[in-house]
Formats: sequence, C-alpha cells, structure tokens
Amino acid sequence: MLNLKRTYLFNLFLLFLAFMFVFIFCAVSSPLTIYYTCDSSIFMTMGRLFIEGKTPYIDFFDHKGPVIILIEALGQLFAPYRKGIFILEILNLFFVFILINKIATLLLNRKMTITIILLFIVLLSSTISGGNSTEEFSLTPLFIALYVTCKFFFKSHSLKASDIFIIGLCFSSLFWLRLNNAGAICGMLFFLFVNSIARKDYKSLKNIIVYFLIAQLPLTLLFVAYFYYHDGLYDLIYATFIFNFKYTQPPHIGKHIWLSLLLIAIAITGTLLQYKKNRDKSIFLFTFSILIFNILTSNIGYVFKHYLILLMPSYILSMMLVLGCISDDKVKKIVFYISVVSAVAVFTVKGNKEIKSIPENRRKFTSYSDSAKKILNNIQPNQMNQVYYYKVDPSFYSILRVSPNYKYFILQEWQGSHDANIYVEINETMCKTPPLWVMIEKKDNADWNINELDNKGFCHIIESLYKPFSENDNFILYKYK
Repeated sequence: MLNLKRTYLFNLFLLFLAFMFVFIFCAVSSPLTIYYTCDSSIFMTMGRLFIEGKTPYIDFFDHKGPVIILIEALGQLFAPYRKGIFILEILNLFFVFILINKIATLLLNRKMTITIILLFIVLLSSTISGGNSTEEFSLTPLFIALYVTCKFFFKSHSLKASDIFIIGLCFSSLFWLRLNNAGAICGMLFFLFVNSIARKDYKSLKNIIVYFLIAQLPLTLLFVAYFYYHDGLYDLIYATFIFNFKYTQPPHIGKHIWLSLLLIAIAITGTLLQYKKNRDKSIFLFTFSILIFNILTSNIGYVFKHYLILLMPSYILSMMLVLGCISDDKVKKIVFYISVVSAVAVFTVKGNKEIKSIPENRRKFTSYSDSAKKILNNIQPNQMNQVYYYKVDPSFYSILRVSPNYKYFILQEWQGSHDANIYVEINETMCKTPPLWVMIEKKDNADWNINELDNKGFCHIIESLYKPFSENDNFILYKYK
C-alpha cells in the first residue's frame, strides 16, 4: 500500500512537471503566451480541417504524414485550437516522463531516475522551439521502443515476439508521421538483428523479421483503405514521400552540431564506463547502433533546432550509462543537486524571458489580426467560402479562426519552388473555377506589387481576371471582375 501511494504521488509530481514545462516552454499553446509558429499553425489547421470532414492531401495539402493530422485532430477534440494542443502536449510529455522513469529504473535508483528526468528537461528546453512539432510527439513511440530494447539488454536477455511487435508499431507510427523521426528505432532494430546473429539465436532473428513486418500492417492498412476509399492513394504517397524527397538534403554539418558532438562525448564516456564495469563488448554495439542512426537521420535536410529533440533517446541512454557507473553516494547526491539547480534555473530564466516577451507578442499578433479583419470585413459572410488566401502566414488560420477553401492553402510559393507542378495545379484551378476573392499577404512591404510573386502564371491570372478591392499595410484583397 505504501509503495502504491508513493507511485501515485510520484506520478502526480511528473504530471505537475509536465504541466509546468508545457506552460513555460511550449509557447505555441501555453496560456502564458500569445505566439504562433509556422509548423504548429499548419498542424492545428489540418487537425481542424480533418474534423470538418475534409480529406488530407486532396482537400488540403502538406507534406507531413497522416499521423500528425490524427494527433492534431485529437487535440482539437479536447478543446479548440491552442487550448486542445496545450492539453495534448501535457499528456504526451507526462507519458514520456513515465517512460524515462521506467527506462532509468533498469539501472538506477529513484533519486537517479529523477536526475535523468531533470537533465532531460534541461536539454529539451533548449530544443523545443515553441512546441507542437512532429519531433515532440515522436518522443512517446521512441521511448516505448527504447524501453523494450533496454529491458532486453539490461534485464531479460530474451526477445519475445510481442517485444518486436511493439517496436514495429512504434516504427510504423513514425513512418506515417515523418520517416526521419524513426532513426533511433532503426538503430535499435539493427542492434537486435546483429545481436541475434552474434548469439546464433535464429528464433529471435525470425521473430524480428516476421513480427516487425506484421506490426506495419495495422496503420498501413488503415491509411491505404481510407485513401483508397477517397481515391487519394497517389496523393498520400506524393505528399508524404515524393514531395519530401524533392527538398530533402543529405546529412550536413549545421549550426546545431554542438548537441550531436556533446551527445557523442557522453555516449563514449558512458559506454566505456559500462564496459569497464561489466566487460560486456555488446554495450558498444548497443549504444552506437542507436547513436549513429539517431544522429544521421536527425541531420538530414534543413536542420532546425527542434529536429534535435529526436536525439533524446540516445541522450537518455548515454546519461543512464554514465550515472549507472557512479557508486559513491556523495557523488550521486552532488549530481542530483546539480540537476535540481539546473532545472530550477532553466525554468526561472526561461519563464522570465517568456513573461517579458508577452507584451511584444501580443502587439505583434493583435496588429496582424486587426489588419486581416479589416480586409475580411469587406467580404459578406455567405462569401467566405469563396476566398483563396494566397501566401498568407500559416498562423493566419489559427489567429482568425477561419478555414482555408483550397487545397494549397499555405506556403504556395515555397511548395512551388520545389515542384513546379504545384504552380500548374494552382493556376489551372484559378482558371477553371476562379474564386470570387483572392487575399494575398504583402509581408509589411509598402512597395509590394503582384509581380513580386514567383508564380508568374498566378500573377497573370490576377491581373487579367481580378481587380484590387481593398488594401492595407499587410494584405491586399482582389475581387473577380
């Protein structure tokens, strides 16, 4: 009974910690702030559109996988827009904390598991970039897979079919979310595969192949059936794979390489300490299989800071290896207190920064909202479904609480720069079924004119079929002649 009470209180502590983290660090959903980012705004809009009954990639286009749309729709079911995402992020992080605790207890005592969680918070706070990203929601399947793998390596040394099936489900969810996000799981599978060969455990080897493939079926069949029914299988494949490959770059050294280098140093240290302690050479394969896949897949394409969230499985594993080799109680206490002080300092400093930024953010987004509303007031309510919003900031839909009416609803110029066929499809739609209104954002450029757009065919259509109707510093509204 006493242990049950302690577990209950500890989980409450983790829930409170998750709440405080999201409240302070996840600016795109926190009630503390008024802030929107590009990706988060797109995701929220797609979740809302899906709930409204529109079909992904046919009625609205983005290049992320369908899992993020389901996640965002779930958030919107909790509560509208930012409020729903706030709840969703708290629950996601709470599950991550529980999983990290379960992983850490395989090697560490309770005080050291808290240390691991606090050190995780310290690093996550510098990579979260506002929150509500595919990388953030990838943490739950990543840590589920890591727990299963760590349990095999540190405790059971037995690989059950259900273990592989769980890892396979985690991979499948990330495959249909964003393939790059599954890098750490690829490393885990590589380790399990090679380890089974080394031990001549051909039954486990068979299970790895068979049950991993079986685990791909539930989500894959669900999405194939849904998009086949809506005649959108090609649209699904094009958006989530073909278009992504058009703008993906090979791994390269970016300005955030410092975290990868730090992680490599921690991983080498932890692995060497564990080898010195247990003399088990397989620790090298275990650690570096996950690390190498993790780093390579996290540095493919345009490397933004929030991509580094994906390095957290390797970070947690490496820190656990280091802390697991500390035997001196005094050293353990020092490390624990350092982690507490670091976490408190991060919360305090970041919280103070967020509070100071509130007035500026409020002015920015209030000004943007007022400017858009002045333009939209020219449109009759029954004509709002006949407006094409072109090149507006993705936050436009969340701030104004409006729904887009056309497939290519955001980043049209960016998307068209990677695939000119998108320009062709937009222009053909404009000619065949021209919308009554076209609203274009000018990006605060007082000297802006329509010819600044990269889609020259669109410019010609606007000049030929539309006339300027209303304009301010941020937007210009055209009406069909």
